[in-house]
Amino acid sequence: MATKNLFGTAVGTGTLMLPQFAPGMLLQSDDLSALGAYSRDLSRLLFRTLFGCGVICGLKVTTLWKCDKLTVTIDPGVALDCCGDPIQVTTAQQITIDSQCDSTFPKKLYVVLCEKNKCCAPRPAMCASDNGDSTPVCTREKYGFEITVVRERPDCACGCPNPDDLTADEGLLHSKCQCANPKLPCYKDHYTGVCGCDCCGSGTDCTCNCNCVLLARLHYQGGQDTTAWAVDHRVRRFVRPVLIQDPLADQAAAFHAKNEEKAAALGQEPAAVAQLAEVPAALAQAAQVRAEVRPAEARVAEALAADRRAGGHAAEAPAAEAHEAKGHPARPHAPGPARSHKRTR
Repeated sequence: MATKNLFGTAVGTGTLMLPQFAPGMLLQSDDLSALGAYSRDLSRLLFRTLFGCGVICGLKVTTLWKCDKLTVTIDPGVALDCCGDPIQVTTAQQITIDSQCDSTFPKKLYVVLCEKNKCCAPRPAMCASDNGDSTPVCTREKYGFEITVVRERPDCACGCPNPDDLTADEGLLHSKCQCANPKLPCYKDHYTGVCGCDCCGSGTDCTCNCNCVLLARLHYQGGQDTTAWAVDHRVRRFVRPVLIQDPLADQAAAFHAKNEEKAAALGQEPAAVAQLAEVPAALAQAAQVRAEVRPAEARVAEALAADRRAGGHAAEAPAAEAHEAKGHPARPHAPGPARSHKRTR
């Protein structure tokens, strides 16, 4: 960059760190751990900034109230916590709560999904000394989950505000594209391009170590079976990339719609109109083929004419040979006046 165009600079470093190695280098445990840490930090950064926290797919909550027992079923699915780590539920989960005919049993409950990792395959870190055994360390970390049903809504959990606390402008949008309302507090930062996940409402990134996602709010409305407890999924934050339609599919749909309009105007079937639309193109293609064939036809006709001329001269030679074979001398071709084919009376 030219010096005359430089008015100021600002330099710094990010949070990602990629380890580098060289031949003959002595590696330690933190060097190898840095490889996994780089890929994990990269995926966290991308997921957290592109989508934010919330439910990606599945994780639907259903209830069954029978004999004063509440059974909560959570479908399989995937979610993202505020740090960008995935939380995967591979199979359907059931939680049964016995109210024990307690009159103080809460009328509102919340279903919360949290990340729960587990240490696996412990192994000694070094050779044991003569004085005692070495402490084993974790060599694998298994990603898990924990689903809880709580009385109060957690302060640090990714989700959207309760529908009762929203204004008229912050409600759901009834649009064909099923887009989220940009005025909704849980989606506002995403639409305005604010980085990070403000799950705690503090304005900073992951200050409360938010690794929980809100799935649903349960509200008791009386009765039995599946209608006793109403399930409200509006408190969860749903994140999913928006897919656009294929432009070529749009062109094909417009073409068929145009043929249907023509068919309706002519009182014909759309297929017949489509065939009529293809006639000019077929005629133009036939004319092009005809133009390409004409030079070849001219060459063939010229070759046939040459063959006929050559065949006429070759027929005179066999007749002369047959006349000599009968003992007649060859007829001299003396020049003379042309014979007249007119008869004299």
